[in-house]
Amino acid sequence: MSDESKEDSRTIVPFYQNGDYFFHRGLQAFHKKHLNRAAKLLERAVKLTATEPIFKIQLAAVLSELGEYGRSNELLQSVLASSGSQQPVCHFFIANNEVYMGHFYQAEKHVRLYLEKEPNGQFAEEAHELLELFEDDPFMEEEASSEQFLDDHEQAWLFLRKGQAELAVPLLESIVSKHPRLWAAQNHLAEALFCIGETERAFAICQEVLDKDSGNLLALCNLALFYFEMGYTKEAKWYRERLASVYPLDSGHAARLVQVLCALGNYKEVLSRPFPIDADEEAALLRCYGVASYHEHNEKAALEHLKKAVDLGDGASKQLMEAVANKQSDDISFTLFAERGFLSRTLDS
Repeated sequence: MSDESKEDSRTIVPFYQNGDYFFHRGLQAFHKKHLNRAAKLLERAVKLTATEPIFKIQLAAVLSELGEYGRSNELLQSVLASSGSQQPVCHFFIANNEVYMGHFYQAEKHVRLYLEKEPNGQFAEEAHELLELFEDDPFMEEEASSEQFLDDHEQAWLFLRKGQAELAVPLLESIVSKHPRLWAAQNHLAEALFCIGETERAFAICQEVLDKDSGNLLALCNLALFYFEMGYTKEAKWYRERLASVYPLDSGHAARLVQVLCALGNYKEVLSRPFPIDADEEAALLRCYGVASYHEHNEKAALEHLKKAVDLGDGASKQLMEAVANKQSDDISFTLFAERGFLSRTLDS
């Protein structure tokens, strides 16, 4: 037989990486305590097999371990919505997440739902132990109202994170109408309004916050970015110089500030500061320091930061690595608008 005939007779067996494949690899990573890798693999499994509730529940468990309780609950709620009463264990996991978020009224509600639907379930003993805590100190309706307010603010931030500012606006407007001195909600509302083109209201809200709380960091960050995005370089420079003299103690504020400074092009100042510890912002911070390192002529450090961000699932960093490789300097920048929906994570300032 000729070589050509041999080649034609070969059978090529394709290798399909389906949801099961990524799910089992995710479980292996989870058991080895490689939580970020486990989350990435399980997210891939969910994407490939979106109808499998177990995949979502396992991903929710990993997210809880990473402290991403809100995202975890989103997944668990979606399972309950699609599976009805077939996955009551979701109520138990939601209850645990709510405890970590300080939402004790919601936690008690979900632990009772779990025991009602699965009184002899796998986590029945743990659920009864949790319930004993609530029975010793029952939670009142006013606490439920307070928790609902926190939930609404968290949901508004999630909308901003996804670039859905138009959905965040009504939630934030409702919050600030009831809590006008909650500066975090006011600042988030200003961000959302700016994103949907209501720039005058956005500027007015920031100025009002500063009139009542002079030196409010998030309002200063907002104004710096607003002026920068609108091309008012003189005003943006004034705020940039003022922000460069601020060194927040709060990790969330520190994370926000270095990202703003990077977006404003103050790369040297970014690199002079320690890397903030903020799990929610880790990928964005790595991208931020990667961009700053590149513009300060340290390509090796830039690629190291960007590679770590890519490993955490940051698509924007992958594009930046390609731009670095192709020497496309004009495309190497950091923004708080396109990829991240222009948001600040802080909910309490």
